[in-house]
Amino acid sequence: MAAYIISEERLKEIADTIRSKTGGTEKLSPAGMVAAIHSIVAQRDIDALIERTTTVIESTTATKIGANAFYNYTTLTDVILQSVRVIGNDAFNWCTSLSSVELPSLSILGARVFNNCSALTTLDLRNSRLTAIPANSFAGSGLTTIWLPSSVFCAAVKNSFAGCPLAPDGAGGTIYLPAAYRTAYEANTGWAEVIGSANNRVISY
Repeated sequence: MAAYIISEERLKEIADTIRSKTGGTEKLSPAGMVAAIHSIVAQRDIDALIERTTTVIESTTATKIGANAFYNYTTLTDVILQSVRVIGNDAFNWCTSLSSVELPSLSILGARVFNNCSALTTLDLRNSRLTAIPANSFAGSGLTTIWLPSSVFCAAVKNSFAGCPLAPDGAGGTIYLPAAYRTAYEANTGWAEVIGSANNRVISY
């Protein structure tokens, strides 16, 4: 049987869909939701309840993206979130078509947020206030170019870039880091091997 990871946002979508299809108005618990889903559709049709065809997510007012919010949203290509400061764990994990991300207000990034985003090759964080890149944030992504914050040091952990071109054993890419923090980046355990990789080019700005 397939496993389904359902965020609170998607659970609400499913609830609304069930109500529209059945005419019901009862508020359902998560357990009741699962029972209701299985009562009206076969397992193989659960995903078909929610059509996910949007390719662009854009907002100037949202300030937070919850955990798993767009997990496995494979049609998503562009994210433009001008005011988002916090992104929860796995929010864009397995968004395999995601290629463009704009997050100028980002301050807190969860774990595995861009894990397996194989189409994401460039990320510009120059205007962000991000101070840490957690475990597996970009593991398995296509990142070949990253611009790090210009006004604050952004620490990383050893496996933040595991399995992507910027990893110490990856194909390589370009890392742009602020000259004022270059010493701090080079001294950080998580960045040391990435910056020191012979395959990566490091440019101060």
